[in-house]
Amino acid sequence: MISTPRLWGIIKIDRSTRFKTINSQIVKAKASPLTILVGRDVRSHTHSPSQLQTALKKLASLAHNWLRADVNTRLLSLARWADMRGMLQDLRLVYDPKTSDHAASAYFQLQDDIFQLLPKLHSFAADGISAAWVTGFLSPSITRFELLNLAPTMSQTLDATLEYLSRIPSVITLDLNKIYHTVPELSSSQSVHLPHLATLELCNVIHFSRLLCHIQAPSLQVLSIRQPGGVVYHWAFRLDFASDKSMSPFFSQWSQGSFIPTYLHTLELQECLQIGDVPYLIRWLARLPNLVRLILLDDAIGRAADSPSTTEETNLFRALASPQGAGTIVGGWLCPSLMQLLLSTDVQVTDLIAIARARGGIAASLESISPPDRLRIIEAHICPSGNEREIEELYSLMDEVRCACLGCEFNLDINGM
Repeated sequence: MISTPRLWGIIKIDRSTRFKTINSQIVKAKASPLTILVGRDVRSHTHSPSQLQTALKKLASLAHNWLRADVNTRLLSLARWADMRGMLQDLRLVYDPKTSDHAASAYFQLQDDIFQLLPKLHSFAADGISAAWVTGFLSPSITRFELLNLAPTMSQTLDATLEYLSRIPSVITLDLNKIYHTVPELSSSQSVHLPHLATLELCNVIHFSRLLCHIQAPSLQVLSIRQPGGVVYHWAFRLDFASDKSMSPFFSQWSQGSFIPTYLHTLELQECLQIGDVPYLIRWLARLPNLVRLILLDDAIGRAADSPSTTEETNLFRALASPQGAGTIVGGWLCPSLMQLLLSTDVQVTDLIAIARARGGIAASLESISPPDRLRIIEAHICPSGNEREIEELYSLMDEVRCACLGCEFNLDINGM
């Protein structure tokens, strides 16, 4: 088995690499499909520049055999996209300061006949690289795309992000992380239609609500929006994620016609809400009949529930416990398929008991309204908000109750549960 070329096809270069071993491995791999992994520490003092350059050139000469790669722009610029686009399926590309946009132009030079064939690349992660490098890899073949900008200096417009998305209409999984949008306005009102998108994750994306307003994803199943970064400081920038929290436009847009993600089964919102957004959130949830898992890690939920009553429902806990929680327009239960509810906000155990009783078939329901699916799991700060009797009752109503308070997190048995 040691003589099997494919077993030698995973080639990794990091600070512990011995280049004599790499050279031997390249010879033994022969014409096998290659997985290339180049660590970010390859410029370590343990490597002499000549040894490193020799190894990189040998790997680049085998670009036509690359199947998967986690490399930097420095190595990629030694080859040509024309050499690897017919084989490479999975790429994570990391920025190297020794390369430039000019190197990207040279890398993407193609013969005319190659333009007629779609590349094999279906999974692409762009880690801190410029638009000149990103754009060339985007095509209808991409089904998974991850965009990560580590430095505030790599800011971009909303138009630029939407342009990326317009080039990958077949994308199924999309992950946007630390995207610093500098211009909230868009030059066009056109939306990007992503009919196959099933999983969408956004973390620390400035102007994320405006971005989402221009994305149609009717087949979406998982949506996660997390803004835990707060304020990012850089020598030339102060980027405040908290100033871009209004989600009302997004909730309103995604409550309309073809924007409604009817098949959404998992929703996570973390530190991205204002109190005024909660009524819009409730109205949007009313249009999600297949939502099974709801994760809300945001103080705005609890504050809105305590705010003075208005003509609109601002108490999500009350809406979830009511047979008419979906409102007069939609009617019936809010999120009738809900089975898991995870909360990190001010909530009383009595509110959770009301939800558990109503959605467990214990509380009386209206005969004209079909009962919801049984809620099975609740996670919240249980111990600080209820007495022992209330907590015991909640446990008796659920298949599983998880307390997220500090004592329980450290396995301190506060209430004997």
